[in-house]
Amino acid sequence: MVLHGHTHKRYQGNLNDTQIFEAGSGTYLGEKKNLRATYNIYEIRDQKLNNFISRRINETTFQFETLKE
Repeated sequence: MVLHGHTHKRYQGNLNDTQIFEAGSGTYLGEKKNLRATYNIYEIRDQKLNNFISRRINETTFQFETLKE
């Protein structure tokens, strides 16, 4: 698994057998909704990714909410 950052845009993909994640920016509050502050939570079990969730800030409440994939 590869975790990388700073494109301000969420991304999840694969390169051969390697999962790649870009969580986006954790603090950006720009005008474009798909670039707003996000973060991921990863659950690792038995040395493998079991699950992950992404959360994005709600521009009205300024609270992070879980995204529906």
